[in-house]
Amino acid sequence: MKIQVKVDMSNCKFANSETILDLIDEALKEGAVNVQRHARELAPKDTGALANSITVENPKRLKYVIAPHTDYAYYIEEGTSGHIITGNYWLWWDGADHVVHEVNHPGNRPYLYMEIAMRLEAEIIGARVEKYISRI
Repeated sequence: MKIQVKVDMSNCKFANSETILDLIDEALKEGAVNVQRHARELAPKDTGALANSITVENPKRLKYVIAPHTDYAYYIEEGTSGHIITGNYWLWWDGADHVVHEVNHPGNRPYLYMEIAMRLEAEIIGARVEKYISRI
């Protein structure tokens, strides 16, 4: 699961202007960092590993990717339905009265921490791009 913040300049008559491209890239970067901040704030905290795993990457100019990097991030974002857990080594721990072989898990509600983070910032990113371009 990842969020991409990017601008397609292929039909823009100013696409060859380095100044405009730099300003738009700066606006997108600021927006991506804000999405990351919101997502980290909204992510549920147990150990903090999920929130700390959310990064911003810049694979190419005018494109930023915000994504969590844990194997369970998707399930926290989208939630899960009820399910049976079997054969998991976490079903026994020191001090437990007996080993549990199967657990009926009721499921988890969706947290939508990434979706909400993007919604909070989406309009602001567009306004920021316009503001940065108006500098020229």
